[in-house]
Order: sequence, then C-alpha cells, then structure tokens
Amino acid sequence: MMRSRFLGFLVVFCYLANAQAPIDLNVQNWTQILKDEWLVEFYAPWCPACQLLQPEWNRLASVAPDLGIKVAKLDCTVEASVAMIFTITSLPTIYHIKDGVFRLVKGKRMSEELKHFVETQSYELIEPETWPYSPGAFYMPTVVRLLDLGMSVTRFHKYMVSKGMPAALSLLFVATAILGSGACFGMLLLFICEYCCPPRPQILSVFGMAGARPEPIVTKDNDTDQDSVLDDSWTEMMPPNTNETSGSRETETSTVQRHSKKRK
Repeated sequence: MMRSRFLGFLVVFCYLANAQAPIDLNVQNWTQILKDEWLVEFYAPWCPACQLLQPEWNRLASVAPDLGIKVAKLDCTVEASVAMIFTITSLPTIYHIKDGVFRLVKGKRMSEELKHFVETQSYELIEPETWPYSPGAFYMPTVVRLLDLGMSVTRFHKYMVSKGMPAALSLLFVATAILGSGACFGMLLLFICEYCCPPRPQILSVFGMAGARPEPIVTKDNDTDQDSVLDDSWTEMMPPNTNETSGSRETETSTVQRHSKKRK
C-alpha cells in the first residue's frame, strides 16, 4: 500500500516537473514570438477575468509541447511599452501568432477550446493584423524601445516627485536632460559625418562652403599650360583696368600711324 502511494506521488511529481509554465514576456524577449507558433495572453493582476483565466492558461501551457506551440503571457501593468503596440481593448486578450502573423482570438477562454482551436487550425478563418499596424512590422522593435524610454522617463519623474521634489522642478530637470542628450547625440552625428564621411568638394561648392582652392602642382611639362590657365582665370576674376586699356589703345593707334607713314 505504501509502495503504491509512493509510486503515485512520484508520477505526479515527475508530471509537475516536466509541465511547462507560460513564458513571461518583457521588453527584452518579446521578439521571440515573431518565430514559430504562439498563444499569448495579455493580462493585469487586478483583473478578475484574468485571474479566472490563469488556471486554464497554465493547463494549456502544460500540453503546449504536444500541440507544437508555445504559450506565453504579458503583464500589461509592468510591460506597458510592449502592450501598446498590440490592439488591446479589453482584458484578458489572447493573440495567436504564427511566423510573425498576428491574429486576435475572441470568445475562447477554456484550455480545451484553445486546444481545439490550434488543432483544427481555426485561426485561418481570422483576418490577420494589417502590416502598418502589425506588431510584426520591422520597425516595431524600435518603437517598443522608444516607448520604453518614455515610460522610464515617466517613472523617473514620479520617483522624484515622491521623494519631495516639486513637480515643476522635476519636469525642468527631465526636459534639460532630454535636450542635453539630444544635443550630444546631434554633435556625435555631426562628428561622424564631418570626419568619417566628409562630403565631396562639389557638394560644398553648391552650398557655398568650399574653402580656398588648392594650389595645383606645377611641373616642367605643364608649366606653360599652367601659366596660361592662371592668366585666363585671373582675367575672368579681375575686371580690366580702364587706364591701362586706354593707354594700350593709344599705343596701338600711334604704331599704326607710323607704319602708314613709312609706307607712304
């Protein structure tokens, strides 16, 4: 009798040890649902309906390996930045994800219903989330990071106010920190663009930012050509002197008159 009880207890213990619990999603690991097949629950600890769903969700997670899927959950009160990219209008909310395609599951809360839903591939009858608003879009990880940064700033502001700092002073401090970090980031980008990827002289000349033109290298072969080029450029740059022009014209006139007298 004692032996049979011990064996029964051992079987139950092994089953509970091998049973998988739902995976907790957060900002760092939520992108893993973009691969394979998942059922994800969005809940809040204070929600009564979510509390009623937890036993069924744990039961579904225990049979998930047999179904070839993974079961996860996300606390919307803790990971609000991730929950914001999903269409959540009520709690609990269940999503079916397969290879980055997101579908909202409605009306199914029992583990047997969800199991049948996966086995019969009933999710094919649900219209998936469209690309611009789908959490599987390529830019959504960046959006989540930015949202998480904003939530961190909000939490910091609340923390400073809770420690006795005036709200106006806390907002001023946060705004100064944001502007300072933005200025540092802009200077870093300017440094990278200026010294690592300098623009070509043609581009600088368009915006009037070109410096002095570098002196050409003169050799014996191109000395004559270089002098002619410099003379032409000087002629184009400097306007002719009126006095010198009139004097040269008088000299040419007198020379022509002398030649005409000699011919006579």
